Amino acid sequence: MKRNLLQSVLIIMVIAIPVAAGAFGLIYQESTKPNAEEAVEFSLGKTQARLNADELPGSDLYQVPEEGIAFYYTNDGEWVEPAPDLQRVDPRTVLSGYEWIPESIQTSTVKTANGQGNITLVEGEPWRPELEGRYFDLVGEAPKNDTEIMVNTQALERLDVSIGETVTFVQSGKSLKVVGTLESASASRSSSVVYARSGAVSGIGLNHENYRFYAVGAKPVEWSQIIAINKQGVGVLSREVLLNPPADSAVPLYQLGWMNSNGIMSVLSQLLALVFLVPLVLLPVAVLAGSAFSFGARRQAKTLAVISSLGANSRLLRFVTVANGLWLGLLGGLLGVVIGAMAAVVALPLMTNGSRLDYPGLHLPFALLALVGLSGAIIGAIVSLIPAHTASKVDVLSTLRGIRASAKVQKRSGIGGLVTFAAGLAISLGALLGVQYLTNAIRETVIDPMAAYSIIPALLFAIAAGSAVMIIGLLIGSGWLLILSRTLLKRLGTAANYATNDLIYNRKRYTSVIASVLATSFVGATVLTMFFSFSEFARDSYRPYGEVNQLIYDAAAMGWSGGSLETVEALETRFANRDEILDGVILAANGISPTNSAAVIQAHQQYSNLTMGLEIGAEGQQPYVAPNPKMLCPWMEGSAYYDEFQLMQTNQDWAAQSELTSIPELKDCDRLASPSGTFIVATPQEFRALLGGRVDDQAEAALASGGAVVFHPGLIDNGKMKIQWFDSGVDSALFGVAPYGPDGMPLLGQDGQPFELGEPSRVAEVDAVVSQSNNYLFSKVLSPQAAEKLGIEYGPWLAVVNFADTLGFSQTDALAATLPEGYMYEAGYQVDTEMVAWLIAGAVAFLVLASTSIALGLAQIESRADQSTLGSIGAPKRFRANVLGGQALILTGFGTILGSGIGIFLAWAITAAAAQTAGGEIFHLPVAQSFAVVLGIPLVAGLIFWLGTPARSTFRARLSID
Repeated sequence: MKRNLLQSVLIIMVIAIPVAAGAFGLIYQESTKPNAEEAVEFSLGKTQARLNADELPGSDLYQVPEEGIAFYYTNDGEWVEPAPDLQRVDPRTVLSGYEWIPESIQTSTVKTANGQGNITLVEGEPWRPELEGRYFDLVGEAPKNDTEIMVNTQALERLDVSIGETVTFVQSGKSLKVVGTLESASASRSSSVVYARSGAVSGIGLNHENYRFYAVGAKPVEWSQIIAINKQGVGVLSREVLLNPPADSAVPLYQLGWMNSNGIMSVLSQLLALVFLVPLVLLPVAVLAGSAFSFGARRQAKTLAVISSLGANSRLLRFVTVANGLWLGLLGGLLGVVIGAMAAVVALPLMTNGSRLDYPGLHLPFALLALVGLSGAIIGAIVSLIPAHTASKVDVLSTLRGIRASAKVQKRSGIGGLVTFAAGLAISLGALLGVQYLTNAIRETVIDPMAAYSIIPALLFAIAAGSAVMIIGLLIGSGWLLILSRTLLKRLGTAANYATNDLIYNRKRYTSVIASVLATSFVGATVLTMFFSFSEFARDSYRPYGEVNQLIYDAAAMGWSGGSLETVEALETRFANRDEILDGVILAANGISPTNSAAVIQAHQQYSNLTMGLEIGAEGQQPYVAPNPKMLCPWMEGSAYYDEFQLMQTNQDWAAQSELTSIPELKDCDRLASPSGTFIVATPQEFRALLGGRVDDQAEAALASGGAVVFHPGLIDNGKMKIQWFDSGVDSALFGVAPYGPDGMPLLGQDGQPFELGEPSRVAEVDAVVSQSNNYLFSKVLSPQAAEKLGIEYGPWLAVVNFADTLGFSQTDALAATLPEGYMYEAGYQVDTEMVAWLIAGAVAFLVLASTSIALGLAQIESRADQSTLGSIGAPKRFRANVLGGQALILTGFGTILGSGIGIFLAWAITAAAAQTAGGEIFHLPVAQSFAVVLGIPLVAGLIFWLGTPARSTFRARLSID
């Protein structure tokens, strides 16, 4: 080790790189969850328990011990309605001998530095010393009366106040003085919090159900007490229970079949998750370490031959090689743990959100880290066994004479590689089919779900293990990959011919390079593709309510705070000046942030949709769009599939239900539940603003010609939008659901009888086309010509503003102050998947290049004598650079293409398995990032070694002892 210092350092680094990644992952996992003592400190401070009045008293009330929230649960699924005369229990009455500290957490609107916004409001006595830990870092004074408050340091900046200044609360108009700062263990670094005495801001008393109470005293609250307290509708989070959890047999909820999230199933799932990671973590470690030790053994071959000629037996030769692997592995493992821990110290505070509950502090799992460090030594010893076995059978005479083995690649290696690859593929596909079978069996209720879910993690591991076997198959047949490279490239010139022949002749030297690239690119492609797939699935599942960066202000918001009115005339009076208000909204929005476009949009709006103060029919006959029954959700009574769906429900034929609801015609069927009596009336230019500036030529042409546009195909049939006239206020009746009043009772018709839809008084059809938009609240757009022809009244109702960029906190605060009635703003999906995927691709490329460079560096150390011989016979630098660069390009090219291909296959298989329960396609290929990895790494590696070729080559005579 000491004599071959560079070689030893490279081997240590080869092992340290993946070990560091594993150590960082373990520290991250351990540091982002509080232990029992921290959970007590951050949740309860120094108190004994926290009690919440969650439900009305009843016999079917239970709680999970560590959660402390009581809820109704019956294992047969039957709901037990509490007696109507019951009242919520005051939590302070269920235990005696304690002092009580109140706490209420809600949201309040305050004036901020840039306008107004919602802020977390904590009322009670959070500054009490008994709550130290849950609340901490008190600076200044605690409020002495209802005119004083405290805030956290983040709120000082957002509110633009200092201690001694006042904060204004919008709802009450109160201006309260800030007398100090206090931090909350549950608040993130971006959360603003205000602390006040009970009721000082909200006005609610301690008997309100929103309050919970902390028990201060010396007597612990036992689990046996909590079981009885739960029946009174009170949930309890107890210090004693958190520190000394009850056995599962003592928890009534678990005896009813509720799964213990911290029990054996959790341990089993965590174990299986760990096992699933084994192929992704240990495979590159084993491959890289094995390649490095094989290199070391080849470098020691002549030394071992000399030792053998002097009388050393096979046992001593094996010991020398294994001891070398053991020590280098141990040093690599320890170095990897140190690097991983140092990275965690720097990165974890930046990666977490600042909440003590989410990141209680740096937790070093010493036992696991010790095992990770020792794993380097264990893997080093294991992977050095093969080189050790080879070394013990060294042919002394041939080795000392420098005779090399035959360069011929054996057929059996190719056959063995194909068989191994096929076996791995069969394992992965078989496990994937098993997941599909189990999920279908769960849907069809032919298997116990608990039993199935306990098997699925093992099948996921089998998918990953099968992919690792495929990598091993490629390693076995790597010699034939080199022959393929020679077949493809030998005609490109002398340098290419020489380079490919050298790869085959010295394939034991270069196989390690292919192995390192295969293993690391396999892991990298798996991680990259799985992240991208799940992130894009989340993006696809995100359902925006408008175009991205679009503000919609509805003039109906003017009436939200005014209460319901009894007559249409009173409503018209309220909204008479809405056109001026909408113009003012656009002007105000332009002053807050740059905009791309804006417009006042006209609409036909039914007053019955805005207030409950009007009876059905108060506005007379109103137009409604008749939805296509074949596109209504099957559970809607107006659906063409309603009776069929109800029969499936009765027969518990869940498979048939799932098949029915997944037909393409029913996609986004719930979007049809928006009010069908609201119509946008827009010109093509106004319609473009509604789409956020996008141009839809077909839709604009339809509006220009006097037609209509809809945002869901279920609103038209054969290119026609069918409009029917009924009494106002019957939107839900069009879907087969009787209209209900604010008391929850069905509304009556004008004759005093339960309302029935009946036949429409008038029917008309308008030519219409479908356009794509996120805004399904206003999904029907008429041209002004069509509205006038049909006699549909309309006027200014909406202000639409399309901002140039996403709004920040200060801008939304300014909007909230300008539009206190409310508005709709769509920020869009907030995770920049592409950017994060590029960052992951960069990290993958770095790891692959680092391990590849080390492996190639080891190979170049071994080939120094060959390179010096090549230079001594007159080969110019350009030729030698082409050889070295070409070999790096070939080796890394094959490795990244095949390794990334299997990694993408593994990600596809895992996401396909997950899609069985997610109900949608998950797999998404990061095309640009994958091409960058697959093509960029070989090009960079080739360029590095092409540029790194020395200008001159000094001849080195081969020595009998290296």
